[in-house]
Amino acid sequence: MHGFDGIRRTVLVGLFAGMLLASFLPVAMSTSAYAQSSSSQVTINGAGATFPFPLIDTWRVEYKKVNPSISLNYQSIGSGGGIKQFTERTVDFGASDAPLTAAQTKALPGAAVHIPETIGSVVAAYNIPGFKQKGLLLTGPILADIYLGKITRWDDPAIKALNPKVPLPSKDILVVRRSDGSGTTFVWTDYLSSVSPEWAQKVGKGTAVQWPKGRGAPGNEGVASTVRGAPYSLGYVELAYALTANMNYAFIQNKEGNFIEPSLDSAKAAVEASATALPAGDAAWTNVSLVNAPGDSSYPIASFSYLLLYKEMSTSTKIDSEAKAKAIVDFIAWAISPAGQQHAQKLSYVPLPDNVVSLNQKTLASLTYKGKALYTMPGSSSSSTATSTTTATTEEPASKTYTAKLSVTASMSKTTKMMNLVLRNPSNSDAQVYQLQVTLDGGANVMSAKGPAGWAVDYDGDTVIFTTDDKPITKGKLGLFKITASATASSIDWESDDADGNVINAKTTTVSVR
Repeated sequence: MHGFDGIRRTVLVGLFAGMLLASFLPVAMSTSAYAQSSSSQVTINGAGATFPFPLIDTWRVEYKKVNPSISLNYQSIGSGGGIKQFTERTVDFGASDAPLTAAQTKALPGAAVHIPETIGSVVAAYNIPGFKQKGLLLTGPILADIYLGKITRWDDPAIKALNPKVPLPSKDILVVRRSDGSGTTFVWTDYLSSVSPEWAQKVGKGTAVQWPKGRGAPGNEGVASTVRGAPYSLGYVELAYALTANMNYAFIQNKEGNFIEPSLDSAKAAVEASATALPAGDAAWTNVSLVNAPGDSSYPIASFSYLLLYKEMSTSTKIDSEAKAKAIVDFIAWAISPAGQQHAQKLSYVPLPDNVVSLNQKTLASLTYKGKALYTMPGSSSSSTATSTTTATTEEPASKTYTAKLSVTASMSKTTKMMNLVLRNPSNSDAQVYQLQVTLDGGANVMSAKGPAGWAVDYDGDTVIFTTDDKPITKGKLGLFKITASATASSIDWESDDADGNVINAKTTTVSVR
């Protein structure tokens, strides 16, 4: 662990020590299913999201009692850092509050799986001298306008109208946000994008975005520390951090118009309303979201947090034996089971619902090490080959084919390196475009990008992916896309897809450089 991360982890362990010691519960089920027969010591290394750190650190302590031969080392460095280390294969598993994007998935050295490990809430925490209590009422559009820089003072009429009895000061709001790549940022900006068309168009969602304003701080703990120490500040943190640091936080209006306090029950209500149909573990999770869920009692900013593993675990150079691969799978099987999930509630996380546990078990049953299966689902017969697990996986639907012939024209300024792309869907088309992937040639990298209204953007290196959930380019229509690059590109490779990821067209287009 690098020096800064080590310091930060030490501070956070001190902050959470009292809570963790108070939350340890006896393991209620037999530990023999997870204990290894070998007495050799195995160290499991993971890195990523700060959001689930209190729970993962509890698992580190509790699983040592189950299997003394296993040591867990987890670096709480943020989802962006976790995805980076997972991609570079410097850890055994990654952790992220944001599902992998299409660009991130493309950059991986092998197929990966998502394993939801827990569920939590993100809160709007504030420090208002003269109002030392939770319960300030805020709406999503107000929060978006604060982070857009449109609402700048605590006594703004929009905030006062919701809180007539609160002594709101005539002071500037100090906006605090994450400075690192963060899954908590993804959840926050996913929510703001869902409630504010202006935010969706100007900023969008992601683990890192171009913030219109705000003071940056690293990690949930960094944002929590900044808000606690800075009067008149507002920031977003995971609920467990707010509770442990004794912070005040807002009650936020949900989709049904009710102002909801963030809690286990309100996050659980959001999950029950949203997580009824989830993809297979090895499928795309890009569009999975729990924010702005329906339901009278649903808290609107809830999220899964994920563990990331390679489906063929030998893909990771750090996993150099079948014994280590099995040790990792056994630990995760315990963590998602009642024995591991019993620690979630005391730390203000929602235990995984039964349907999610079952999905995770199917995912674990699909993992292999050099072709050998590592886990057998409860109630299934064991087998040493990967083929025995095929009944536990979801069969891919047949791909759809299209006759549509889409066209893309591209022009680029030699001075500004800005490229304009026009995608045309002909009037006789049998396809609707929900995704456009563009790769620049000649060593140029994407520096920024913007799609039509209602389209999200994700870019990494020379590739950018534009996606939409509800604003497809239909027949007879066109879409304008903008890319700013590090250098000029003479051509691009592009691919258009439908809502299910089926390829409509994939071509190479010459760029007109002027």
